Amino acid sequence: MIRSLESQENFYIIRFSDSECVVLSNSYEEAACIGLKKIIQSFGNRTNLSFWLSVDNIDSRNIETNLFYAPKVLHDIGYFNLAKNLANLSDFFLDKGKNPH
Repeated sequence: MIRSLESQENFYIIRFSDSECVVLSNSYEEAACIGLKKIIQSFGNRTNLSFWLSVDNIDSRNIETNLFYAPKVLHDIGYFNLAKNLANLSDFFLDKGKNPH
């Protein structure tokens, strides 16, 4: 990717499970959506999932990182069933459900 020096866009590294993607974007939120969509398009049903994804803003001076809850980003990019299923798994692993024991 090429970015002009006058551009308001920044480079972001998106890390999701065992995958990384570099995108040009205006915000962390937009970068999370673009990056996760590209990862899923690249790997399809072989995409490994995780509950969180990290987005690093790269500039010449430092790196800032934001974390995003993957089910929310999946919902934002239109993967509604996958988002719901992953959120249910998250609740199960975090024991947020009604557990009789």
